[in-house]
Amino acid sequence: MTYFGPDILPTMADHKHHFSIVLPYTPISQNDKEWRSRWPRSKYKAAVERDVWALCKAQKIPYLEQVYLIATIYFPDHKRRDLDNYHAPLFKSFQDGLEAAGVISKDDTRYIPELPRLRFDFDKENPRTEITICGIMPSAGETLPELLSGAVANSPANT
Repeated sequence: MTYFGPDILPTMADHKHHFSIVLPYTPISQNDKEWRSRWPRSKYKAAVERDVWALCKAQKIPYLEQVYLIATIYFPDHKRRDLDNYHAPLFKSFQDGLEAAGVISKDDTRYIPELPRLRFDFDKENPRTEITICGIMPSAGETLPELLSGAVANSPANT
């Protein structure tokens, strides 16, 4: 099994099948009152899906057979936060947006074989959510494990 540690991030950025989407806001937490109420939660999910669809179309992100997702949420403060409370609200809506935009066929494990990676960072002036999509195109003839194992083999930890 391939390990996808922090050392893979710089090398993945150099890959030819790499795309970035920046949402100009931070996601809501599952602990927020907005998430616990069904109506605001569905409005939030629809807004993220719509924004992801629009950004994918604007960047002309092609259809990908499989994708690996990495997100960094830049918060405006240094409050302590639980990663688990942001994972589901962000990635479920994001994956639905990728599907709606035609970037992936379905949001199941055939197309997203690994759990998305999530990190927190700080940017007081520009809070946002940056999501990196690393994937394989149908004509490339490569598999996602081959694509990522090449990135791991060339990472600083393995040189």
